[in-house]
Amino acid sequence: MPSIPSGPLECSRDDCPSHRGEIAARVIDHASHRTKHGIRKRRRCMVCGATFSSLTGTAYAGLRRRKSDVDRVVQMHSEGMTKAAIARVVRVSPGTVARWIERAAAHARSFHDARTQIEEAVEVQLDELSCGGVGDAKAAWAFSGIEVSTRLWAGLLVAKRTLRATKQFVREVKYTIGTVTEWTLFTSDCFKYYRPAMSAAFQDDAAVYVQVKNRYRGGKIVRSTWTRTMGSELAHDDALAPNSDSHKPNTAFIERLNLTKRMCSSLLRRHKPSPAR
Repeated sequence: MPSIPSGPLECSRDDCPSHRGEIAARVIDHASHRTKHGIRKRRRCMVCGATFSSLTGTAYAGLRRRKSDVDRVVQMHSEGMTKAAIARVVRVSPGTVARWIERAAAHARSFHDARTQIEEAVEVQLDELSCGGVGDAKAAWAFSGIEVSTRLWAGLLVAKRTLRATKQFVREVKYTIGTVTEWTLFTSDCFKYYRPAMSAAFQDDAAVYVQVKNRYRGGKIVRSTWTRTMGSELAHDDALAPNSDSHKPNTAFIERLNLTKRMCSSLLRRHKPSPAR
C-alpha cells in the first residue's frame, strides 16, 4: 500500500489544480529506486497524477552526487576557498563547483521570495555594506534590511550604489513586509538615494522614515542625530509607542547584521586577500 509521506507536500507541476486552490493537495509515496548514493523515493500527486522524485524542487535535483558534497562545496565557498581549490578537494571540475554555487544561491533566493513574509512590522532598518570586489564588482554594495522586532532579514540586494538599485532594494523590502497599515518606523543612514526610493515605494502607506547620522571617534559612536523626512511628529510618536527595542531612531541592529555578515563570510572581511566577487 502506498503511504502518505510525513510533512506537507505540494505537487511539482505548476499547472496542478491543487496550486490554484481548486482542490486540496494530496501526495503519496509512489515507488522507490536504488542509486549508487542510496534509495530514493518517488512520489505521486493524486490530483493530477504526476510523479516526481523526493528531490524535485530542491537544489539537489538532477545532480549525480551526494547531497553532502553540494553542502560541503557551499560551506567551503562561504569560508573563502577559491573554486579551483574546492574542485581539487571535492574532485570535480571548477565549472561544476560554479554551477552548484549558482544553483544553491538561486534556490535560496526563490525560497526567500516565496516563504519570507512579515506581518505587522514595527521597525525596519536599512543600510548598505561595501563588498570590496575586483573588476566589474569593484563598486558592488550589499543592501540589507532588517525588521527589528522579529530580527528577520527583510531584504538583500548586491548591486552598485545607484538610484535604480536603491529603488529596487526598497521595493523588495516592501514586498516582504506587505502593505503598511499601522505607523511603522523606517531608519537608514544619510545615503542620498534612500529618500526618493522610500517616497516612491511608501507614499501611500503609513510609513515614517528617519535618516540617522552617526559621528564616530576612536571606533565608537560619540554623537547621533536624526532627521525625519517622511511622516508627521504625531505619526513618529505612534510608530515608537509599540517599539520595545528602540527608544529613539537608530541603525544599531542593521549595523550589527552587517558585522555578522563580515564575520560569517570571509569574502566580506576586511584586511584579507580574498576579495568579494
